[in-house]
Amino acid sequence: MDRIKSLKRLRAAKKGAITKLTTNLTEFIEHAATVHDIKGMKVTVEKILAEIESYNQELYELYPDEDLEEVVSDMEYVNKVNRHLIELESALELPAKDSVVKEQAESRKATGIKLPSLKLPIFDGDPIQWLGFGELFDCSVHSRTDLTDLQKFTYLKGQLSGEALQIISGFSLVAASYESAVTVLKNTYGQEDRIKAAYIAKLCNLPPSTHEMNELKDFSASFEWALESLRAMGVTVSEICAVLLYNKLPSTLSEVINRELTEK
Repeated sequence: MDRIKSLKRLRAAKKGAITKLTTNLTEFIEHAATVHDIKGMKVTVEKILAEIESYNQELYELYPDEDLEEVVSDMEYVNKVNRHLIELESALELPAKDSVVKEQAESRKATGIKLPSLKLPIFDGDPIQWLGFGELFDCSVHSRTDLTDLQKFTYLKGQLSGEALQIISGFSLVAASYESAVTVLKNTYGQEDRIKAAYIAKLCNLPPSTHEMNELKDFSASFEWALESLRAMGVTVSEICAVLLYNKLPSTLSEVINRELTEK
């Protein structure tokens, strides 16, 4: 069971990465992307999808028979992503963006910096967003061998804001600082306990819903998203309830509990 939970957690992170990439895909293709962008998007989605299918294959061997419905759900998800890939492939057949590609190539030649043009989300320090951001950054920038550490560091700083940018502000923008900056970010936001706590806080801070159908739907979707994410990370309902109860205690009592836990 531990292996199933681990695989589901990894798969959820990969799905989150694909969701970020394919949100507003049509608008991306029509208004924001060059051929180079679209090719980069397609390669990245294909790579992540292959990893998801690898996790699925291992999960199928571990699933009990009663989990066949989940297998069907997995297949539907893969089909959905394949439709996105078909949309990207179709866009690559359009010649309209050739002049933009040429202009982009000339611009890169003039600057001498070959930073990837794939648009990534800005990471502001929300631990919930770290897994998706980290996967995308690794695929698009960190794992590339044609970029120097200085170029990678420049790109990294350009994708950060708020607290996340602040915690690496002490590093000079030099190649030697890049790996240290990445390590600080991973140690700060990639810790599983911190991510779990952020999801639970999300549940605690959900605003109460009214009787309006749209608000009820939004509340239900937000609740299910946070709960399923926690389950994928192996968090039990008992653990969630314990934290929810803890957050309702008087501050003086919660301070006593914190102190006793720290002393153990």
